[in-house]
Amino acid sequence: MVYGDYESAMILPVNKKFGINYLIQPFLTPQLGIFSKKNIQPEEIKEFLNMLAFSFGWARLNFNKYNTGIPGDWEVSSQKVYELDLISPAHKIYKRYAENIKVVLKMAENEGFSIMKQLAPNDFINLWKKMYSSNHSKKEAEENKLRRLFSRGIQHKACEIYGVYSSFNNLIASSAFFNFNQKTTLLISVFDSKEANELSLIFLIHQFIKNNAGQNLTLKFELPQNTQLKSLPNKYFLKDPINFEDIFRQFGAQEFKYTVAEKKKTSMKVKLLKSFLT
Repeated sequence: MVYGDYESAMILPVNKKFGINYLIQPFLTPQLGIFSKKNIQPEEIKEFLNMLAFSFGWARLNFNKYNTGIPGDWEVSSQKVYELDLISPAHKIYKRYAENIKVVLKMAENEGFSIMKQLAPNDFINLWKKMYSSNHSKKEAEENKLRRLFSRGIQHKACEIYGVYSSFNNLIASSAFFNFNQKTTLLISVFDSKEANELSLIFLIHQFIKNNAGQNLTLKFELPQNTQLKSLPNKYFLKDPINFEDIFRQFGAQEFKYTVAEKKKTSMKVKLLKSFLT
């Protein structure tokens, strides 16, 4: 949906089930919303959303952090995102790490972990598949999307996949980073089920920061979506699982929020079937 001569535009992830046309946030697409060359005014946002309300029976979308002032006929919540500026040298960024992160990195060194900067997509996907049981209903469709995403990203030099190997040369964790417009997003991480803890992820993020420090670059941490892990076993410290947010904050990343908006006024049919649309 376009405003004017492409002054602003909004991508519409259209779906249809049970005769209902609706919009839902796609897999591995944390933020969409309205994109513009200029500051977007609340009146423009209202105009876009009025069109959505007219055209679709239901919608729930994640807007980007520049879209503020969602009108009152939409139910609004927020999602967190974390950003870390990498323009400083690596040793200065390291000084800002929380002490807990520094302790974990020493443990990773003692464990004999090693890093691979250009892991093959198949290795990532094989590890991703192991994270899910065979009854994961969207597994095949999501795998196909991952393969297309990696293929296109590598083709355009916008994707880099890091892997962590144990001292026995087993792949135990991997993360995919996507670059665009001087920002790199840690979009998705996967783990060996036997080795799923905070140690490998912290080691991986640190290695990425070391390799990219001193550039005019921002590292963005997106929180896992529903189909990914929400937390990691806290093997080395507390008994409770460690939240991804805690890890990102302890690297010195700054917290931002973006809006999740859901259409309030829907038909009885949508209300009855909404759980099947997500």
